[in-house]
Amino acid sequence: MDKTFGNGILDHNSYFMIHDSRSGGFTLLELLVSIGIFTIITTAVVVNFRSGQHSNELRLTAGQLASDLRALYTQAQAGTAQTFDVTSVALPAGITISSPANLTIEFKPPEPRVLINNGEIEAEARITLEHSKTNQTKTVVVKRISGRIEVE
Repeated sequence: MDKTFGNGILDHNSYFMIHDSRSGGFTLLELLVSIGIFTIITTAVVVNFRSGQHSNELRLTAGQLASDLRALYTQAQAGTAQTFDVTSVALPAGITISSPANLTIEFKPPEPRVLINNGEIEAEARITLEHSKTNQTKTVVVKRISGRIEVE
C-alpha cells in the first residue's frame, strides 16, 4: 500500500518521504573532482608527448646523419672521393655530438675504401648524438672494412 507523492514515495511503514535529490544535476564537489581528474590526465599526456617528441627528434637526427654518410659512400662508389668531418655537421637545437670531438671519415673510390681519421682507427667510427633535454643518446656506427653504416 505505497502511495506516491510528488517526486518521492511514502512507505506505509515510514513517516518521511524519500526524495531523489539528484534530479537537478551535478553537485559542485562532483564537478571539481571531475575537473581535477581531467587536469591530472591531461598533464600526464602532455609531459609524455613532449618526451616522445624529443626522443623522436633525436632518432630522426641520427637517421639523417646515417643517410648523409650513406650518400657520401654512394658518391665514392660512383668515383668521387668524399670526406666527412664531424665538426661540420649542422644539428637541431638541443642535440649535440657528445663523442668524438674530432673525427674525419674518408670514402675513397673505387671500392670505396673507408679511412677513419686518416687510417688511425682500424675497426669502426662511432658518432654519439645526445639530446640535452632528455639525456638520451643515439650512436651512428661506420664500419671501416665493410662500409656499413647503422644507427644504434
